[in-house]
Amino acid sequence: MLKANISSITRLRINEDGPGVRSVIFMCGCPLNCVWCCNPEICLSKRFRTLSFDELYQYIAKDIPYFVNSGGGITFSGGEPLLHTNYLMGFINQYCDNFSVAVETSLYTDISNIKALSPMIDRWYIDFKLFDEKKHIEYTGVSNEPIKSNLRYLASEIDKEKITITYPMIPGVNTSDENLYDMMTFLSELGIQSIELHPYRKFQEQKHKDVGLEPTVIDEISSELYGTIKYNFLNNGFVIPERNLYREKEKCKYLKAIRKQLCADETIPLEIKDCTFEGRCVGTCPQCEYELKFINEWGKNHDETM
Repeated sequence: MLKANISSITRLRINEDGPGVRSVIFMCGCPLNCVWCCNPEICLSKRFRTLSFDELYQYIAKDIPYFVNSGGGITFSGGEPLLHTNYLMGFINQYCDNFSVAVETSLYTDISNIKALSPMIDRWYIDFKLFDEKKHIEYTGVSNEPIKSNLRYLASEIDKEKITITYPMIPGVNTSDENLYDMMTFLSELGIQSIELHPYRKFQEQKHKDVGLEPTVIDEISSELYGTIKYNFLNNGFVIPERNLYREKEKCKYLKAIRKQLCADETIPLEIKDCTFEGRCVGTCPQCEYELKFINEWGKNHDETM
């Protein structure tokens, strides 16, 4: 029985790490050693869960009504999820017929993994850091030639609209005019237009300290440089997707609307009430969870009587 080490699972991400309501599954392990790594705990912490397909499904199953009715699903992230390609393939084949699957990956993997997964993944989020190979080795510990080769293959085999480049903006490392020009030229040649800009944040240094690492001190990107880089991408034909994010009570209202519509569409005998939870609401207050549980149990009982 295949199992995988999973660092954490984050529920109810809305329009983050993919469209709609999503659960993000952070897989352990990564072949890169980026000096700015935003998730060092995934590779170095001894706190993880080793889950079979069935065990992982139990973590995400309750949110399937949200997935299906928002165009959402699950996102395999990490670390590097393609280290677990056989596990991903098995889980997707067994459980993911009615919701979407995305991956967040460096693409630093054997081409056979890309070929195996390319027909099964609905959205690819590819972390493209540096174009120059020597600098890529200096700052990540590995060559980027396999990454470029795999990206060329992927762009030739699937709908390019399924590919989004995620660009970590690291001042002093990859924000030079030369790197930006080389990146834009390469991506344009492949016909890839969608790109997300992810500025480095100082809080990442504390995450390194928390796992016993001495962090590399990096400045956050200035608003001026961020604006210039964003303008250059847009001016060269790239698309920076607008993400309609939902925070706290906005998230609660969004999820409530899904539950209310579900009850109306399926004639589920449940009154959807306003959330009265006080404080930082993330969609998991007792009232919201009760209503979601009722919907799931009603659907299960209804299916059994059909």
